[in-house]
Amino acid sequence: MESAQKLFVFSERRYGKTSLVRAALGKLPRKGYLCAYVDLWPTDSEATFATAVAKGMGQGHIHEVCELTQGHPFYTQHLCHVLWELCEPKAQVNADMLRAAVKLLLDRESYAYTALWESLTLSQKRLLKGLAAEAARVKVFAGEFVSRHGLGSPSNAQRAVQALLAKDIIDRDNGSFLITDRFFRLWIQSARSV
Repeated sequence: MESAQKLFVFSERRYGKTSLVRAALGKLPRKGYLCAYVDLWPTDSEATFATAVAKGMGQGHIHEVCELTQGHPFYTQHLCHVLWELCEPKAQVNADMLRAAVKLLLDRESYAYTALWESLTLSQKRLLKGLAAEAARVKVFAGEFVSRHGLGSPSNAQRAVQALLAKDIIDRDNGSFLITDRFFRLWIQSARSV
């Protein structure tokens, strides 16, 4: 990546792009490169989008959006965009609308999530279900977690973690792990039983 070359990352799946970008950026020298993330939204500016969403949301609903997305900017923006789609002009966001927005997002992604879920082993599914159900920073190799989620042994949990990390489905988080796609986490919470 020299002489003002550009790097474009394309993936038909939602998973894998993050690790590809990290690997590419990790090979660059620390100075002399400009990196930009671009996403497309049907609005004329970021300010218009943010203003339109914030005007119609009370503090409690803003907090709930951040809780649902675990504060991740992309997923927060994505959920707010769906709220914006659903909200009538000058209407206030309410709890029913927020539930409808989450349901719409999960319905839109259901096919991809189902295909991904069906490609996983039983141990991987159980580990993901445990991560989706437990509080942040849970110790997935601890006997209590392993037992509670039917993983059999810490070594089974470790193999599941390694496979899910390799697939970019989970990521490390302060000594624990989290599900990378915040909406996949919500989908697992709402739809899956192992």
